[in-house]
Amino acid sequence: MTKKKVTKEMLDELIEKFVSHAEEERDLALERYRRQDEMMTTPEDFVLQGKNTVEYLKTASERSNSLLNVAKMIKDIVYAKNESVEDDKEMTDDDKKEIIKAIRESGS
Repeated sequence: MTKKKVTKEMLDELIEKFVSHAEEERDLALERYRRQDEMMTTPEDFVLQGKNTVEYLKTASERSNSLLNVAKMIKDIVYAKNESVEDDKEMTDDDKKEIIKAIRESGS
């Protein structure tokens, strides 16, 4: 097994693929939830279909949480050497711009 050197480009591609797939999975789960919800018109429908419908929402929530975790990871990397962002300190506009720039750069 040959070891590959991890490059910025490889990490960028991995993050981009993850974000794309997570968004697709979340959107698909929400669409399926909406379709299922529209079809449930009686209490009996909910009893028969409710469990599956709730699973769609759980999947969408998990994907959203995964996306949030990636954003937090990027923030931690961006500010690893810069202590200007602390938990008890409000983020400045410059801090937010730097995070947005890092996220955009990770997708290009």
